[in-house]
Amino acid sequence: MSEIPSPDARAREALEDNPVEIANSFQRLFAQPEGEVFLAWLVDMCSTNHTTFDENPLRMAAAEGRRQVWCAINEILQMTARDIADVQNAVARMRRMGDDDE
Repeated sequence: MSEIPSPDARAREALEDNPVEIANSFQRLFAQPEGEVFLAWLVDMCSTNHTTFDENPLRMAAAEGRRQVWCAINEILQMTARDIADVQNAVARMRRMGDDDE
């Protein structure tokens, strides 16, 4: 009797079979202003610009796991350090303009 793959395994396999679809989806998602905000948050949250080292091995493992998420996303997006800085600067400008409206 064959094992039935879990829903997440089926989704992962389907996505791996369609890398262009994933890349196009990411590009569309992150091209939107809300997507840029989320991308900037991911960059910060996933330790893309700083080390994951921590004397506490559990905190370091968690930080490295977050960094691996970013690495997987950036493998698709193929953003340079300049691209990342541009997104962060754009989000900062949006935030400043939003503060001026209040």
